[in-house]
Amino acid sequence: MISILVCSIRPQQVAALEHNLGQTVGVGFELLVRDNRATGEGICSVYNQLAAQAKGDLLCFVHEDVAFETPGWGERLAALLARPEVGVVGVAGANLLNRLPSGWADSGPSYRRMHLTQQDGEHRYPYFQQPEGETESPVVVLDGVFLACRKEVWQAHPFDEATFDGFHFYDLDFSLSVFQSGLVNLVSAQMDLVHFSRGAYNTTWVRYAEVFYRKWAGHLPAAVSMPDAPEIRKSRAYNLYNYCRLLIRCKAPEDLIRQRMEQFATEFPLDIRQLLLTIKKRVRPLRHYDTYDAE
Repeated sequence: MISILVCSIRPQQVAALEHNLGQTVGVGFELLVRDNRATGEGICSVYNQLAAQAKGDLLCFVHEDVAFETPGWGERLAALLARPEVGVVGVAGANLLNRLPSGWADSGPSYRRMHLTQQDGEHRYPYFQQPEGETESPVVVLDGVFLACRKEVWQAHPFDEATFDGFHFYDLDFSLSVFQSGLVNLVSAQMDLVHFSRGAYNTTWVRYAEVFYRKWAGHLPAAVSMPDAPEIRKSRAYNLYNYCRLLIRCKAPEDLIRQRMEQFATEFPLDIRQLLLTIKKRVRPLRHYDTYDAE
């Protein structure tokens, strides 16, 4: 049985998800939902509590604002998780994570693996990025919109609720912990999922990005297959440039902006992109959401 675990703040979305699950899972499942509106408890704590209560051998941590479009996706997921080498299965992630504060998508477009559709109103934006013919892609970290694992994997690597007491970087921390144990994380193209909102990039996100980096710096960079030194340098330039822009756009503390900009100038003294960072008016204000494609 699959236990589907949801931290909720919008009951109407849970109702829609429950109906969708009944039409698509195709195997026995239970839906465990925590209404988090009153307490605002961190998502790691909520997920750990729900997972401890779960009756299923397979756990699926999922956002409430999604819909599955593949009939019988539960059977496909169960087959993946039956393989003992598999750790966490998701629908978006990256096979390289730099030794820098960043989100999962920030090492560069060529390192992203995705199989989901983003929907804003009537507009749908497919994010399908995997090597041709590949239905499952090994990755280092996964996005939290959908995370599935065997219960024994969660028991060995529970969510770090002491360090990540909010709603950011719990997913990277969990999936990286599993990856570091020697298990294989996968982005699967065997299920079609639609997500109806986007991530929020703000000063809170930045704070947890720095916390995540401090926790894992000694284990980074991490990669499914480590690129050579020139490729790592190219990826770091992309990563650090976009992180500096994000700091400016979301009005992060000035000392942090200065620190990371100086780091960029030191590491990449001839990189023309520094010019953009010194002219703040060229960096557009941060929207309340951004796309999965880092700029």
